[in-house]
Parts: sequence; structure tokens; C-alpha cells
Amino acid sequence: MLNSILSAVHSYDHSGGHGVLEEAWAIFTDPGHFLAEIGFTLIIDFVVLFLGYQLLVKRVVIPRLRRQIHRELDAELKIDHEDGEGHGKRGS
Repeated sequence: MLNSILSAVHSYDHSGGHGVLEEAWAIFTDPGHFLAEIGFTLIIDFVVLFLGYQLLVKRVVIPRLRRQIHRELDAELKIDHEDGEGHGKRGS
């Protein structure tokens, strides 16, 4: 079965008499295609990684974690901000 698949892939004729592997190699080594792949990779990396980090992590995740940690520390140290107590003072 594997031999029939490999022979079908190798003998596939697509508008130029070249097999699939030859066409794939031609696309892979094409400078225009290579530059387009690099460009799309940089754009997607910028959008997903940089903007995603800036918008999601720095503006949503980190502040939420800080508030949660702050509440847990206040509960552990028995600090009540409504009584006007500042940080560093233990509640009674």
C-alpha cells in the first residue's frame, strides 16, 4: 500500500510534467515564497505574541493576579482597608 501511495505521489502530473515532490521543492526554494513566509511569520509573531502579551497578559492577567494576591495577603495579615489601616500594620 505504501508503495502505491509513493508511486502515485511521484508520478502525479500537474500541468507541467513535474511530480509533486519536484513542485514542492520548487516552491520551497523559490525566493519569493521564502520571503513571503518570513514576512507572514514576522507579522503573525508580532500580532500574536507582542500585542497578545501587551493586551492580555499585561492588562488582564497580571492585574488580576495582583488583586488576588493582595486580597490573600490582606486576609492573612488581617488588614482591613475600610478601617483606614495602612499596609505594614497588623489589625487587632
